[in-house]
Amino acid sequence: MDSGQTFSATAALESAAKVETSTVSVAAGQSHGMIRIQGDAELAPIADAVKIVAGLALPEPGQLLQGDTKRLHWLTPKEWLLVTSEDEDFAIAASLNKEFAGGPALATVISDSRVTIEVNGADAATLLMQGCALDLHTINFPVSSSTVTRLGGVAAMISCLGDQSFELIVDRPLARYIWDWLIDSVKGL
Repeated sequence: MDSGQTFSATAALESAAKVETSTVSVAAGQSHGMIRIQGDAELAPIADAVKIVAGLALPEPGQLLQGDTKRLHWLTPKEWLLVTSEDEDFAIAASLNKEFAGGPALATVISDSRVTIEVNGADAATLLMQGCALDLHTINFPVSSSTVTRLGGVAAMISCLGDQSFELIVDRPLARYIWDWLIDSVKGL
């Protein structure tokens, strides 16, 4: 932001406390840097640029690749989401755009427009499946799976980061709605 003012993307959930039962917990996730990478990988040096700058290969459809401090999600055949630490998003985006060398590709920082929510526990998949048309059981949605779907009627990216551990990434204006939907749905478990 040009004004020098900064804010956390999770500020949309500042008043939200962690909700925990014996089988599931829902909590505001930590703030991350997020970079949308767009372009045709066959026409632009996207794979090479991402490997040079982030140290990651492009993931297969429906997957994410985890590095030491970065994570790359496949979104569409021509779009990926690079999750980084909060303080390096602009530098990484600039480096990617430099590597793209004016080709038909673009890296855009979207950190402040997204919020993460963590859903963990034995009933995490069951909770999320109440609001989407996906089977999130481990056999069908194993660790490192990631997809964009509708959850509670709105767009959300669901990623399986570990056994019984999910991360939601949602548009900031919808974060409170998704939070409230999750909390109401926990009551039904």
